[in-house]
Amino acid sequence: MTANARNGTLDRLGGGATAVAKLCLIVGFGSVFLVAIAAGFPDTAKDTAYWVQRALVSAAILVLLWLFIRHPRPSRHPEGLTLPLLLSFCLAVAALATGFWPGFFAGLLTPLMTAGSWIVERFRR
Repeated sequence: MTANARNGTLDRLGGGATAVAKLCLIVGFGSVFLVAIAAGFPDTAKDTAYWVQRALVSAAILVLLWLFIRHPRPSRHPEGLTLPLLLSFCLAVAALATGFWPGFFAGLLTPLMTAGSWIVERFRR
């Protein structure tokens, strides 16, 4: 794949931090399909698939938290970043697919902190 094709894909997703946040949502929530497919696997393969899904969701949550920490104020977010940060509650739902409770609670942090920072910024104006 050429660099021009990669940039075109990232540009369609919003570019920069927004594209990374959207990719995290797509990969993290899309990992639920891995759990659905793994339901027909033998037990050892099923456990491996579940841990892979948990790792994908955890990585997506951590990247979104990192993006929020880098851009904590909604007025200074790159264009289009607020919506993926708010929609990251879907990763909490994805963590529930395998009963991964730490991922569930961590998945709720980013949208709650994003909504809280938006409310604080609105009241300070």
